[in-house]
Amino acid sequence: MAAPNNKSDFHVLVVGAGPVGLLIAHRLKMLGIKCTVFEREHYLNERPRDWGFGIYWAQSSLIECLPTSLLSRLNTAQGDPSRTPTPKNYMRLMNGETAEELSRAPTPNYGNRLSTLSKNTHKGEPRVTATFKDGSKAVGNLVVGADVSKSIVRDYLLGPEAAAMQPLPIMGMRATFTFPAGIAKKMVTEPQDQFAAITYHPAGCCAFFSNRGQGPNNAVHNAGSLCRALDEHINHGKPLSDVMAACQTEVVERGREAVISSGRNSMMILDWEQLKHSPIFTQGVVGRANGGQ
Repeated sequence: MAAPNNKSDFHVLVVGAGPVGLLIAHRLKMLGIKCTVFEREHYLNERPRDWGFGIYWAQSSLIECLPTSLLSRLNTAQGDPSRTPTPKNYMRLMNGETAEELSRAPTPNYGNRLSTLSKNTHKGEPRVTATFKDGSKAVGNLVVGADVSKSIVRDYLLGPEAAAMQPLPIMGMRATFTFPAGIAKKMVTEPQDQFAAITYHPAGCCAFFSNRGQGPNNAVHNAGSLCRALDEHINHGKPLSDVMAACQTEVVERGREAVISSGRNSMMILDWEQLKHSPIFTQGVVGRANGGQ
């Protein structure tokens, strides 16, 4: 087998300091691989924290990428820090008019805006240069695009037309409201039955509609896959082109199926007759990595 590569010469540039970009950085640090993270926003709380998501079938990748010091504090990021998730957890799908339970969906186990990318070589090795809006530059062996749905990295790889998002003819809206007392009493009988999601921001290579939670779970799973590929290259001497090709093939195949499935689910839940045959109803939030899309 080939000798391990020189860690000190290999540099990964991560574009996007969202949860997945930082997750990749944590894992690369654990593997001893040099990594720099760039974020277009100017400070941590530049935008209000008005989002949340749940990690379901991608928990093994999340655990793999987090250092022990952070993993032990993971519960503090939950909506209810006192709650300990178990394999028996589920997500209830309710009829909002009658409070009838329709189904129980299973829940399995700062200021660097990228401008351009360019490729070159150095001593026969591939290099990539990231140029930012302020004129600063960074040079590395690999650029990881974790810059969410309007990804400049994805535009560079695919071209603006192929990278453009395909809109669905629907609009998603989240709202808080008050039920009549009779229905409210039926819906919430015990406070511990409320579902609390881990509150992070999803970032990944694919744009998903949000009602099945596949975007953040695929993104976290991708982070684990990428770091395993880089570990094979740096610490086990496998060619970078080989490990990245294998990683990208799996990511693209799984991501494409997940995007199509999430889009189909988004349309089906608008039709009462199709609802009971939709992925959210029949599969819950399980992804292909845990048994199928």
